[in-house]
Amino acid sequence: MRAWAQIKIRVPVELHAELKVAARAEGRSVNAEIVRRVQAKPQPQLPATPAPVPLQPVLLQPGQRVALQVDGHGVLAATVLGQTPADLRGPPRRETDEPRAKFCEPESQENWAG
Repeated sequence: MRAWAQIKIRVPVELHAELKVAARAEGRSVNAEIVRRVQAKPQPQLPATPAPVPLQPVLLQPGQRVALQVDGHGVLAATVLGQTPADLRGPPRRETDEPRAKFCEPESQENWAG
């Protein structure tokens, strides 16, 4: 089964005249001549997809940093860089049984009246 798509192509008058002459000489329509010329053009080759490299799992310690080398197809390499400097880590998390608040409720609507 063939699928057809309807498209509109704007062709300069000079090119249309050339297409018309070539199409009549071969007994085709102008549209068929356009399709023949498009199909005759060499199609650009896409770059080959690199083979995936299996990554080994690494257990990271708290504060360790990882550099990932990625491309459009996924992760190519991962490198453990070491510890994050203490000044970038922030304060240590405190362990509590309290659930963390998801959002804050305003105490009164008057503050939001603006």
